[in-house]
Amino acid sequence: MKLISKVFIIIVLILTINKWFAIEKSSIILESNPLIENTDKNINQANLIENEVVIFKNKLTLIQKKYNLENDFKINKSKKKLWYLIYILRKIQTTKVNKNTADIAIKDVINDLKIINFETKSYLKKIKQDLYNTQIYYRIISKKLNNNLNKITIAFIKYYNKKEKLNLNDKEIIKIVQNIYIKSIKLEKFKLLKFYNKKDMKKYLTDILRDLKQDFKKIKNINKKR
Repeated sequence: MKLISKVFIIIVLILTINKWFAIEKSSIILESNPLIENTDKNINQANLIENEVVIFKNKLTLIQKKYNLENDFKINKSKKKLWYLIYILRKIQTTKVNKNTADIAIKDVINDLKIINFETKSYLKKIKQDLYNTQIYYRIISKKLNNNLNKITIAFIKYYNKKEKLNLNDKEIIKIVQNIYIKSIKLEKFKLLKFYNKKDMKKYLTDILRDLKQDFKKIKNINKKR
């Protein structure tokens, strides 16, 4: 049957981090009895910056969950850097730190935070662009599959409409063709769906292809019985 050959055409279409981050340039000097204790200004400033760093780190965690990036090396590396910045800021707030050292440390934390923010945003932008490109590619595949399935479905309908009487095998095949049509609609809807990671995107399509393969196999087996 020519339709079976078309089926095969469709199937074919188908942590080691850098030792607590290199902020050693302003290595915190913790003194048991410093000559000049840290000022309230630095303590308050460190507290405000820490809050911002924590918010930034939590946003990265949410992004990881949303885009399935929990094991992403670069993002986890950035989070470890943020943890170390928090560690420094916490020390400034809770330990007697030489005032000049605290001043330098806060400036370095701010600079390093800007660098981490820039690098992370640039990296996430690339990830989103890559995800978008992948979705475009899968849209093309789903569209081709949808078009071919529509042609096959129409061919089946025309074939069985010409038959004056349908036997049990014919009726069984018609049910399967209806299921194929439903899956064809799912492929058409792919372009309207929003995916946040490649894994979900791929699963959506592979699940449909797996079911289609089973449907066409059933049709082939029924035809062998004739």
